[in-house]
Amino acid sequence: DSRPIVYVRLDGASGWRLYRATATGGTPTPLNVAQRETVYPAVSPDGSRIAFMSEAEPGGVYVTAADGSAALRVYVGRAEHIAWSADGTRLAIGTPDGGTGHGEILIVGADGTGLHSITAALDFDAYHPSWSPTGRIAFTSREFGFVSDIYTMADDGSDVRLIIEGGRYAARDPAWSPDGTRLAFAFGNFGGSSIFTVDPDGNDRRRVTPEPEWGFSLTDLGPAWSPSGQWIAFQRERGVCEGTQCELRTDVFVVRADGGEVREVTGGSPWGGVRPSW
Repeated sequence: DSRPIVYVRLDGASGWRLYRATATGGTPTPLNVAQRETVYPAVSPDGSRIAFMSEAEPGGVYVTAADGSAALRVYVGRAEHIAWSADGTRLAIGTPDGGTGHGEILIVGADGTGLHSITAALDFDAYHPSWSPTGRIAFTSREFGFVSDIYTMADDGSDVRLIIEGGRYAARDPAWSPDGTRLAFAFGNFGGSSIFTVDPDGNDRRRVTPEPEWGFSLTDLGPAWSPSGQWIAFQRERGVCEGTQCELRTDVFVVRADGGEVREVTGGSPWGGVRPSW
């Protein structure tokens, strides 16, 4: 897939900033947007636009052209994840600011019109939405602490179904494949999380990234499908050591959707990267 991966990098005094890199690596380039402290990028299905949140005043969710120009603020509150509808006309926004006292998912037009909640009637958290081309939205619901489950619902908020139960672990960060036939997600606990895929009903679970070896901490989160559906980008937190000095580092990696060897995308950067979108 030739389309660049957009991700977030901590860029010194500039703070959080959006960058682009190809799946084969190379030199990342910053996305030149006027807003500062930019996080949670979401590339539109056709690649022509990017949505993101700005944590700097005045804040909110913005939609820009793919080159960062023509920014339009479509939501004034905070977001923790953004997803596009298949036709590129609407956004699903996971937010803690919905007014119900727990995480909500809001729908808004890509032009900023028609803002409404589709989860206000739920009595539990709903966050990290992903919008299927078939019209269903997958989302994470946190039960307590690190434990969470994954649900799906129609994009009007009806027909809510539990499809992945975390049990004693966290099932989180759902991401629909471009054709809607598979759902990628992260599953695990502190210090050990991997990427899996399932079918739309939560069956046929397949491991994509390997289980961490004993004594090694690997936390794989935030899967994002390539436009072709053949690859998955994700962020990996792990310990990196030089001599006796070790530190935690997070980078963006890619792996084939059916598993196999993972390839680092942001290893040449001083800080790395998080929250990829493809």
